[in-house]
Amino acid sequence: MRMKIAGLFMVSALFALAALIYTPGLKGPFLFDDYSNVFLIQPSAMNWEELLGASLSNSSGDLKRPVSNLSFGLNYLHSGLTPAPYKLTNLVIHLLCGLVILLLSRLILRHTFPDQTRRLILVASTAICAAWLLHPLQVSTVLYVVQRMAQLSALFTLLALLLYVTGRLRLLAGQRYGFVLILTGLLVCGPLALFSKENGALIPLFILATEWILFRFQAPDTASRRWLHLLLGITCVFPLVFGVVYLGLHHESFLVGYHDRHFTLGERLLTQSRILLDYIGMILLPDLSIMSLHHDDYPVQRVIDTGTLLAIGTLLGLAILVLLLRKRAPLAAWGIAFYLVAHSMESTIFPLELMFEHRNYLALLGLLFVITQGILSLLQLQIKASIRRILAVFPVVALVMLATLTTIRVGS
Repeated sequence: MRMKIAGLFMVSALFALAALIYTPGLKGPFLFDDYSNVFLIQPSAMNWEELLGASLSNSSGDLKRPVSNLSFGLNYLHSGLTPAPYKLTNLVIHLLCGLVILLLSRLILRHTFPDQTRRLILVASTAICAAWLLHPLQVSTVLYVVQRMAQLSALFTLLALLLYVTGRLRLLAGQRYGFVLILTGLLVCGPLALFSKENGALIPLFILATEWILFRFQAPDTASRRWLHLLLGITCVFPLVFGVVYLGLHHESFLVGYHDRHFTLGERLLTQSRILLDYIGMILLPDLSIMSLHHDDYPVQRVIDTGTLLAIGTLLGLAILVLLLRKRAPLAAWGIAFYLVAHSMESTIFPLELMFEHRNYLALLGLLFVITQGILSLLQLQIKASIRRILAVFPVVALVMLATLTTIRVGS
């Protein structure tokens, strides 16, 4: 009972701190793409016709992102074009994402480290949630109104993963209604994520990575395993194969976009190899001096030099690590896979701007799981008490630093 009360207090204090840190930023103005996106959505009344029109009034993305547009329309009906309520909504979504991450982390850690105490699992999952909520790299997503599209897509993606993991754990316990939870995540949260922003199409890939690394297609009986294979084949494998084939047959449709860019497809891929490593550096060693709403000055990599070869080799090494660590350190393997999957759309072939911090809104979570795997694995070893104390203090110091940097960035 005491542990539950202490846990509730710790979590409540964390979310209150996150809200407090971001509050000064709510006074900021609309920025850049807010004017060409959010300002277009101005329904005149709270009725289905107006709300439907608002949902479809923005041409951002091939699917028009109606869920995000609807949220902007509701903001407009409530407060007109006053920026603070829009930013407050973004902050609420950020906190909701954090809550889902907390629940998801606890389930995954319990499954991956069944021998650890509930207290340690609670502390570790809260630390993951805290680092994600308070990381300064998230500021440019939370306080930039139009990036609600990325936030909502992330929220529904996380909910789909939470329902999937919960359903899989129920199946492993012999409870067939786990299939209902899995289907709910795929058929309800999936479309909501997709129609918030196209990144929602990555949900099948996230789920397949989760299944392959964390659950390994295990089931309590043959019938459940067959149904699981069928379910994943229909809802995950088939959509991914269809998407790849469709892109292959209609590659001209996205290659045309490179006509308006100052780089080619090949140059973009070369540059992204470096950018993906730069993102990792910004996550692990945050430096406010290099963080910005835009990174338009990032140099295009036009030749394969030594640095680019090293970047490509490092990314290939990370992919190989997923294979090598899948059984020995599944949480780390899943974290690396999560990071790579999260970037597999916006950091690959599509003719988008080269670099944006909001592309790490979900990806950041993967690296936090890698760090957690390292700390928990060390705690399982017979190590000196002094080293144990350092391992216990490290997350606290890191979280204080992240909170401080985020506070500075929000106020700047």
